[in-house]
Amino acid sequence: MSSDNEKRRTSRAGRSVHGTYLNMTPLEQITDASHPAEVEDLQIEEAQERVTEIYSFIKSCGCTIFDVCLSQLQSSDESVQQESRSWLKNKAPELIRAVCLSSIRSENTKRTICELASDILVDDIQRLSKSSELRQSATTVAKEKIETFDYDIVWNDMEKIAPLLSSLIKNLVFSKSRKKEITPSVAVENESSDEGDTEENMAPELVDSQHDLGDTLNRRQLRNSKRQSVIMTTVLSSLCYARNIRSNLVQTNMGYYLYAAKTNKRTIENLHRVGISVSYKTVTRILNAVATSCELGVKQFHNQFPNYWVSFDNMNFYAKVRDERQHNQSQLLHYTAGYVAVNPKGRITKMLTYADVDLSKAGNLTVKDLLPDEKDLRRNENAFHAGVYDIINKFFGKQILRNTDNGKVLEPIMPWEVYQIPRQRTIVLSLPTFNQNEALIVDMVAILRGIARETGFEIERFRDNVVMYKGDYLTVRNIRYVN
Repeated sequence: MSSDNEKRRTSRAGRSVHGTYLNMTPLEQITDASHPAEVEDLQIEEAQERVTEIYSFIKSCGCTIFDVCLSQLQSSDESVQQESRSWLKNKAPELIRAVCLSSIRSENTKRTICELASDILVDDIQRLSKSSELRQSATTVAKEKIETFDYDIVWNDMEKIAPLLSSLIKNLVFSKSRKKEITPSVAVENESSDEGDTEENMAPELVDSQHDLGDTLNRRQLRNSKRQSVIMTTVLSSLCYARNIRSNLVQTNMGYYLYAAKTNKRTIENLHRVGISVSYKTVTRILNAVATSCELGVKQFHNQFPNYWVSFDNMNFYAKVRDERQHNQSQLLHYTAGYVAVNPKGRITKMLTYADVDLSKAGNLTVKDLLPDEKDLRRNENAFHAGVYDIINKFFGKQILRNTDNGKVLEPIMPWEVYQIPRQRTIVLSLPTFNQNEALIVDMVAILRGIARETGFEIERFRDNVVMYKGDYLTVRNIRYVN
């Protein structure tokens, strides 16, 4: 063996001993071929020896492994190039990662890695900023797009379009060095780590407290996750907005929200400069576009939902003036505001007619039909008991006894189910504000004609149909007087 591979021998006291230690017994002679672990060790040892020999040969020729890879990629033989590219495609990520980790402390290595990463991430953000999923024209925005906006949906689209860039943002937010969050399972385990503290033999108060702690931690973790998702979406959308002003989906919805929250113009403009919102001029365009879509939706509402109803009421306020003059005095202004709505899962799916409303049966009503019977009284009593129990459990839940003196479990008082209203979202479209006073019959006629005009209600076509109106006593009374 060469002198480079020789190992200096030392005694137990640490003194140098002349001569070298040579292991003259090959490993394959002492390997048990019937033992899989020893066979695997032998294969690893032989592979390492071959790698060492190849490395020594390449080094003796004055080359490196990178020179070999480059020569293979630049070879004139097409089959050699394809084989090298296939190998790099499968093995290059692990090789690059190992090389970078071995020299990560070097500033040159860090700078090179960042330059390569920037070239890759620039392609991602360029593709993301040009994506139609993150664009919203201020002149074509509709009410439905504003209502269905969701940060989670936007973030999912970002992950599909730019997976590397979104992964980088996520890794920066969810750092590996961050302290481990306390999960409900860990918290309960820490509190019940004593021997014998199982759920069967623990006190009910302790079990309930652990369940409450788990629910609280779950809710807290869900809120933190939601907040971080919103922040990541906002950051990435701001980068796209800075690169391309047309990539403005998040900024459009934010500007619309700021205007709805009565934010002043200067604040909206400042948020526009930092890339969080669109400009105030764009917000006005969005409002006009949404108003146009709502107007079109109201006119088509009765065709899509024949079982709609109309609700409106007076809107009175006192308009003060600073300097009163003969033509500029404080006065009470009367307006009327309303909306059309529909219950998508309602029992009635068609427009009512006069045949569906039989007013002659109103004469058959008696006092017994209006007063509660025995069943109604029992239901009211149960509702009262359930309400009292909810209040006591809310403020004194820990002090409530769970069992009677005989050991019987006390069940919570629940209200009886009369009719389960289906969970749904009522569709509501607002009507324009009318400059009329519903207390006057003349103005009530104008209000009803204006509602019919806005909803596209054709009197000749729906002469035998009945449109449902709702409101307070003054509204309903004057509508009846008009009819």
